[in-house]
Amino acid sequence: MTQGKILNNRRMALLLFFLCWAIYFTSYLGKRNFSAAMAELISTGFLDKTLAGFINTIFFLCYGAGQFINGILADRLSPSRLIFAGLVLSASTNLGMGLTNTPYPMPFLWAVNGYALSMLWAPILRLFSDLLEGERKVNFTVNLATSMAAGGLCSYLLSALMIYISGWRWAFFAAAILLFLTAAVWLWMFPLILASACDRKAADTVKEHTPSNSSIPLPTLLLSFSVIMIAIPVIVQGMLRDGVSSWVPTYITESFSILPTFSVLVSTLLPFVTLSGPYLAYFINRKYLHNETATSSLLFLIASLSLGCLSLFGKNSLFGCILFLCIITTAIEGVNVMTVSLIPLKYGHLGRTATMSGFFNFLTYVGAALSTFGTGIIAQHTGWQAVILTWFFFSCLAEVVCLLAKRGAPCKITEEQTSPNE
Repeated sequence: MTQGKILNNRRMALLLFFLCWAIYFTSYLGKRNFSAAMAELISTGFLDKTLAGFINTIFFLCYGAGQFINGILADRLSPSRLIFAGLVLSASTNLGMGLTNTPYPMPFLWAVNGYALSMLWAPILRLFSDLLEGERKVNFTVNLATSMAAGGLCSYLLSALMIYISGWRWAFFAAAILLFLTAAVWLWMFPLILASACDRKAADTVKEHTPSNSSIPLPTLLLSFSVIMIAIPVIVQGMLRDGVSSWVPTYITESFSILPTFSVLVSTLLPFVTLSGPYLAYFINRKYLHNETATSSLLFLIASLSLGCLSLFGKNSLFGCILFLCIITTAIEGVNVMTVSLIPLKYGHLGRTATMSGFFNFLTYVGAALSTFGTGIIAQHTGWQAVILTWFFFSCLAEVVCLLAKRGAPCKITEEQTSPNE
């Protein structure tokens, strides 16, 4: 177990970070490869569009639900074993996707893959909470976000290369091989890292790392005022984070009558720009506001202003439209790291870091599902202007709720023992 341990060795702490970074990077290779191979699967007649859409939908349903379930499990079981199990299970399902000769097992396999990949984030955050302290813990959590953008891009590149060389099956085989290798490296290296950790002082162990599950039941915690107030902005950032990014190619294509390939290129480059969001948010929080919900409120304000400008001026200029979209998604990426990554760390002394991370991740995907589905309906029946105004309304709502949460002391249940600058 990792509780009661502290990783003071800088080299081993860095090794832990790079291993976790590699794990989450590799998880994206086994997550986005279906989307990358979907066009080839449809064009060859192996899948039709309806079944392909169903496979994607069931993946995200299992992934979102799994975040909550595995968040709870990661606070009760060994996080390192959960990570290993998730990698091996994801590798196995990717292998199965490549081996199947009919499309019918694919929904089941990809649903299992969704659950398997949900076994990674919350356990990683639990390890950071248990083994690291202060700025190192926060810095590692913020820097981990780069693995998502890098993994997403490399997944498309690797899948495209495999499809070009050997066909769509190797898009899954290649991911499976890399996931198996990552699992083997984790199984080999993590015990060495843990062996280098030393025992915390008894007083610190009791104060910061002894679970209090018996004194604060999970339903009581989830229904507390502070968690409810954070939950609303988390859902909204999920709506904007995935809703905006999912519909950017279609919005640009229909608004400016340009080739879809150009719109897809813009969407591919967008993550590189928005990668600055977590660092911008962390800088503002550490240097000026010292409060995650206050920082989130400011970032929602920036997103709201940009959505307002997009509504008023976006159709006049393609460059202006792309600029506003970049600002919006950058701000929301900052909100994501504040709410889904940093705030859960404040529940460490309750033994609930992984639980809260999983819960907030689950809410993020609830918001994403609502937005992805709702945006299509609104765009089809009333147009893109109505979509942008809807996004604007929810961004303003989240901004106000964050301000109220700040005044109502977010994470009040933990702040007696955890400062905002932890």
